[in-house]
Amino acid sequence: MATVIPFKTGEEIKGSLSQINIDFDIDNVQNSFIKASDLIKDMISPAMWQLMIDHYNSDNYQATPEPVEEGEEADPMTAVYTLLDILVKKVQDPLANFGMAEHFVWLMLRISNGSVTVAKSENETTAFKYLTDEAKEQLVETAYMFCNQLIDFINENTTSWTTWATETSYLLHAIVRNNEVFFKCNEAHTSGLTFDETKWTECEEYEVIFWQWLESEQYAELNNEIFTGYKDFNKYFDINRSAYFYYKLRHIINRVKDEEIEPRVFEAVTTDQLRTKLKRATAYCCMGIVCYEWDFNSLPANIRRVISNEMESYGVLTKNADIDFVKNKISESYKQKALKMFGELEREVAMLAEEKEKAETGVTPEATEVYETQWDETKPYASML
Repeated sequence: MATVIPFKTGEEIKGSLSQINIDFDIDNVQNSFIKASDLIKDMISPAMWQLMIDHYNSDNYQATPEPVEEGEEADPMTAVYTLLDILVKKVQDPLANFGMAEHFVWLMLRISNGSVTVAKSENETTAFKYLTDEAKEQLVETAYMFCNQLIDFINENTTSWTTWATETSYLLHAIVRNNEVFFKCNEAHTSGLTFDETKWTECEEYEVIFWQWLESEQYAELNNEIFTGYKDFNKYFDINRSAYFYYKLRHIINRVKDEEIEPRVFEAVTTDQLRTKLKRATAYCCMGIVCYEWDFNSLPANIRRVISNEMESYGVLTKNADIDFVKNKISESYKQKALKMFGELEREVAMLAEEKEKAETGVTPEATEVYETQWDETKPYASML
């Protein structure tokens, strides 16, 4: 029977939750796992999720793919099915951890018609809150780690392709899509005004892998004009190399681009040195926003540690009002650093523009008039502008 999540039994779930020592019926956790699946679906795109779940529900799915025997010629589609098998596993791992974190409270509560109780017995009692909080945090951190592996796997195995365009140079074996059909270039050429089918061969299904990813909104947003992905962002601000956090950050990056970058004169940011400064300023600006606006638990573990350490110095670790105070303090620090870097970059860009104009025209642009204090003994006052 087809399922909406890539699990059919509790044993399958335990295969991705080695740290959980429980026996359970999948029906008892399914709602929490369906809710958690939205996190994965939004990260890899609905189309990639559908590709994965369709394969899981098909006769071609093998949880443990059979190896090809030596000397046996592999069916090209077998390699595709193997990649899809791996994709299912790469989705199962973060989904199981997110799902169990979502369901965590229900592992301890017992709800009946007349009461809500916690689980206790002669040999066992409910764990202390600090232990359950740490266990839930570890589930989420493990899910983040698996999200990195999922995104890396998709990026590494996606076939590179572009939409066919007129008057464009194409190399041998380049892959394009034209009218929803994929073609492989069989002769290096520059395209004309119409698609020349003699220079292209229609691709077989096994020649284009995970094409849904490159056309997704998620891929476009994660590979924006400033950063190429979570690893690139992490070079300029440490986010624990979290692909999941970066995927949530994508809307903030676009907001900073619209509000802070576009209004400034950054057309001359063409050198690697200037682009590095732009990326660093953008990263700090983004983190200043999220430290202020986002919930404490939504931040990367290293930032949460900074906030917790700051709070411990005040001796007020458990007070929500003080959490907001410390978050705002750190947020303001990041924002001020970003503004300083944006200002320095703006001045460098302006100087480059002046040098370029002088080189092209031979005329030095008029300098901004500088006003100085004018002292006059005959006047009882001084004017400073």
